[in-house]
Parts: sequence; C-alpha cells; structure tokens
Amino acid sequence: MFGRLSGFLMVWLVVSLPGFAKEIACPLDSIVDTPDNWKLTTEAFEKQFSNEENKLFVWLTENRTRAKFSPTLYDNAEILLTAFDEKVPVQEAIVDFADGKLNLITLSLYNRGDGGSISTEVFTERFTLAGKAMSKSLQIPARARVANPTAGLLTEGYGWASPHGIALLEHNEGALKGNDQEFLRLRLARPGASGSLANSMTHSRGGAAAR
Repeated sequence: MFGRLSGFLMVWLVVSLPGFAKEIACPLDSIVDTPDNWKLTTEAFEKQFSNEENKLFVWLTENRTRAKFSPTLYDNAEILLTAFDEKVPVQEAIVDFADGKLNLITLSLYNRGDGGSISTEVFTERFTLAGKAMSKSLQIPARARVANPTAGLLTEGYGWASPHGIALLEHNEGALKGNDQEFLRLRLARPGASGSLANSMTHSRGGAAAR
C-alpha cells in the first residue's frame, strides 16, 4: 500500500486514506514515556499505530527496524503528531528498534524548513514543556549543554542520563537568545541502546555536531 522496497529503504508514495476525517490525532506519548516505552515490541508498535488497516507511519527498512511518522503521509488527511499530553506538536518522528524492541526515538519538535518561522515565545514554550516532561519521565534534573564550536559542539540545550534512559533536547546555537530558530530536536535512547547514534549520545556528548 505504501510503495515498494529498494534495497533496505522503503520508497513510499503519498496515498489517499479512504473513509477518514481530514485530521487524525496521533499522540506519541507511549513511545517517549519512560521506562515503560522500552517494553514496546515491533508488533505492539505496529498494532498501536494502525487505524484498522491503515498505518499512521511508514516502515523505512525491510526488516522493520526503523519507522517514520509524518503529518503528510496521506494526501487527503493530516496526521496531527503530538507529544507530552498533546501540548507539543511534532513535525516528524523517527523510531528505531533493536532486537525486536524500542531502541531510540528522534522527535523533530520544530524545523524551520518544514514549519516556517515561529516566534521566540512559541519556540521557548516548546523547549520548556519538553524539558520539564523529560525531567519528570527520566526522574532526574536536566543538565545544561552549551554550544562550543571549537570542541565540535554545534548545538545546545539539555541532556539527561538516568537508569530510565538517555535524552538530548537540542536546538541551534543562540535560538533562545535572539538568533533565528532553526530546529528543536529531542533524542531519547533506552539504557544500553545499540547503534552508532545511541553510542554517540553516550560517549560523544550526544552527537552534538549533527544538525
């Protein structure tokens, strides 16, 4: 229904969703609410985020290890992605699995290229709400992260490392201090998560050089 496979990547086409409203609510709290989210299996994930036979996401890999949520998956309906009790809109989400269970989540909470410009007040509100929610979920205070280009740290924001998981809430340098807001991104990995991105979060200050 969603396209064809080319190598390991799903080449998907925007299709019509029959018989549904123009807007479909899709809260993503269950994949970011630690520690219960780490119990989520591939099969449970697929069942939870399918509406009858219509998926609210698309698999990006043939072996179902990576999935993508997008508001524009269908051409006749908008999928309203949200997080944290529907208080924060999500522009895109990438969900990774390892050994059949949830491994890592990346949420785009704002991207100027996709969402256009927003005010500093709105940007700050999203950052604050997401930060408070992660501190509550991970049961540990946030650690401030300051950009340092000479050390390869091109983003700033908050970081967490707790028995419930590792998280980074990142934005471009100066976004809260008068510079243009370019992006706001949340990455969350399970304890002992596998993969190069998870390792960078743990050992390389969260892959801070990535944009």
